[in-house]
Amino acid sequence: MSLENSGARKQQIEASYLAGNLSWNADYVLTVTRDDKNADLDGWVTVVNSSGTAFHNARLQLVAGELNRVQPPAPMPAMERQMAMNKAAAPQFQQESFSEYHLYSLSRKTSVEDKETKQISLLQGSGVPSKKFSWSTDKTTTTTTNRLRARR
Repeated sequence: MSLENSGARKQQIEASYLAGNLSWNADYVLTVTRDDKNADLDGWVTVVNSSGTAFHNARLQLVAGELNRVQPPAPMPAMERQMAMNKAAAPQFQQESFSEYHLYSLSRKTSVEDKETKQISLLQGSGVPSKKFSWSTDKTTTTTTNRLRARR
């Protein structure tokens, strides 16, 4: 991007875009007390930047879900282009199912260098009530797990 400012007045510019070759995943650590009645939960986001660009002091927003980006059409040879123009006009919009996305915004600015993998704290909870229970999937296997009660 190139900007030119003529005159003495300073201009403030804000640019937003969706960058490619960035990925993220979330990992959670659950630490249960010895009596199995409480637990501490820590969530971490691992951001991997392979975009070729460093992002300094940036507002980070993470989107959960598969994004379908519009790709520009490939250039057509002149004859195919003329034939396409002669055909009846196709509808401008096609209806497609649109699933719900989840957006997570980091409350502070952060920097991620190019080719960097960075972990950022997503959430923390301590003293979360936990209950231990067991179940059997067949006659020889018993699985023990802890269930957390979420409070909103």
